[in-house]
Amino acid sequence: MKKLVMVAASAAVCLAAATPVLATAVAEKNAPADKKVISGVTMWERHTFSGSSTAVSAFQKWFAGEEFVQPEIETMDLTALALPCGEIAYAGDIVYKDNNGEFHVYK
Repeated sequence: MKKLVMVAASAAVCLAAATPVLATAVAEKNAPADKKVISGVTMWERHTFSGSSTAVSAFQKWFAGEEFVQPEIETMDLTALALPCGEIAYAGDIVYKDNNGEFHVYK
């Protein structure tokens, strides 16, 4: 019984360590016709920031007008993302483009 508990505990630790990597692989994107309104905020397109420096590069290209492309492989470093409006996004934050074409952190 003790071995089973140890194996389960080890598996839980491994799963918890892998969860951020799995979570970064999921990005949400909606076309304008399929926009979302959450708490009065219209989000034309939104993506979850993982906190990696490779994600920073992808978001900066999106801010510059390119199509957002989720990195296939991400670094395991944690860094902040400065948005053009001056807001700062951290790992796990949702960054969205509003109906005016401006980028913001969903709070």
